Amino acid sequence: MPGIVGAALAGMSTACKVLGPAGYPRIMRSLRAQVPTQDHAVSSHDTTTEHTAGARRHRATVQRARWMSPTTRDITLELPECATWEAGQYALVRVAPFEWRPYSLASAPGRTVRLLVDVRTKGMGASWASTTAPGDDVDLELPYGHWLVTTDNDTTSAKAPHRRIFIATGTGIAPFLAAFEAGRRDDDILIVGCSRTDDDLTGRAGTPMPRLIRCVSREAAPGTFHGRITDYLNAEGIDPQATYYVCGSAHIVRDISRIIQAGGYISVNTGAAPDAHATPVPKQDADRAFEAAACIGCGACVAACPNASAMLFTSAKVTHLGLLPQGKPENYKRVVNMLNQMDEEGFGSCSNIGECAAVCPKQIPLDVIANLNRQLGKAAFKGV
Repeated sequence: MPGIVGAALAGMSTACKVLGPAGYPRIMRSLRAQVPTQDHAVSSHDTTTEHTAGARRHRATVQRARWMSPTTRDITLELPECATWEAGQYALVRVAPFEWRPYSLASAPGRTVRLLVDVRTKGMGASWASTTAPGDDVDLELPYGHWLVTTDNDTTSAKAPHRRIFIATGTGIAPFLAAFEAGRRDDDILIVGCSRTDDDLTGRAGTPMPRLIRCVSREAAPGTFHGRITDYLNAEGIDPQATYYVCGSAHIVRDISRIIQAGGYISVNTGAAPDAHATPVPKQDADRAFEAAACIGCGACVAACPNASAMLFTSAKVTHLGLLPQGKPENYKRVVNMLNQMDEEGFGSCSNIGECAAVCPKQIPLDVIANLNRQLGKAAFKGV
């Protein structure tokens, strides 16, 4: 029995070397597909499967191979067909018959794949990068990885809500080049760290850069911060409203993460929640506010109105908030802003037909519109 198990493991090891780093998950998926029992079901949270599910193997051709710095090789590959990936993902490259190495994708999706390789490791990957030349064929698989400069709610597209600050050392700039090529924002900031100005890759990248801050640790140079990135962050502080992306050696990522965790927040003295009766409200105003607050935004008033006006809905919100002490400071500004927004959205004007109040499921009274008009007149008188 031990001999059979040993032979099986040796066979799987050889197969994994031929198939590359994705070999084991592929073999396991095939086995699970052939034996679809509950015990062998693939978990939806199997991160290995998630990492390899969308990757495909390509035979690429080296288009260009140049030295960006004495220790960094810039390699451009051409795929036989277009491929898709996201900024922050990586490719597995066959650097020797049974050896694969991961490299971040430094270009936008398409037929061209750009890689930045640090040759100081002096391993098989460095040897391949140092000797490869235009015209060579290369096997690679992509895309892999979940570290993405993602989109919206997310933080990585050009439409993301928060300012993006990118921090990189050495070839850690590679995924950021792909992000800038896909969509650069005016408020983006790139902070790069290097020992000497000769090691700075930003000037030779050939990709449009955002606002750039160079941190040079071993020499003083004009237009640069003399010190490490951590020194710069300690001196300038952390913006708690920004989203930070950090890529580099494990050491620098750990140090920067600690600084961001230590300073990337704000303190707000919110106090204790006040009692419900702490702010007296006249009963007539409270009843009226509750009556207007019953609006559920169903749109029946708009549908019934021959002018397609949203005046009953808007008036209910203005009345509800304007009658309570908490809403009074913004009362006049609120009515002007809400009416302007209603006009921008294309709703019609009110002609006091009254169909809106007749069909309202919450029986919002028509006189809330009169209240809105009174507030609007007061706002105009005050010059709001």
